[in-house]
Amino acid sequence: MIDLSIFMPTIRTHLLDRMYDSIKESCKKYSWELVLCGPFELTEYLKSQNNVKYIKDFGPPSRCAQLCLFELEGILAYHCVDDALFLPDAIDQAI
Repeated sequence: MIDLSIFMPTIRTHLLDRMYDSIKESCKKYSWELVLCGPFELTEYLKSQNNVKYIKDFGPPSRCAQLCLFELEGILAYHCVDDALFLPDAIDQAI
C-alpha cells in the first residue's frame, strides 16, 4: 500500500515536472503517488513515472479534485495546487 496520495486539478502542465521533482526531495521516507486531473496532456517526463496517474477532464477544478479521489491508493491524502513547490524533507517532517 502507498503511504501518501498527492492529488490536484491541473492546467499548468508546464510547471508539473519541477513540482514532481520537488516532491521527490520532500518525501524520501514514504511511498507516494501523484494523481492529476485536467484538460491538457502530461509532459513526457511525467508520463514515464510509475507513480503518476492522470485523468483527462474538462470540468472545473472542484470536479477534477473529486475525480482524483476515486484513484487514490494512499493511506494519507494531500490536496494541493499545480503551481506548488515542496521544500526538501518538508513532507517527511509533516508526516
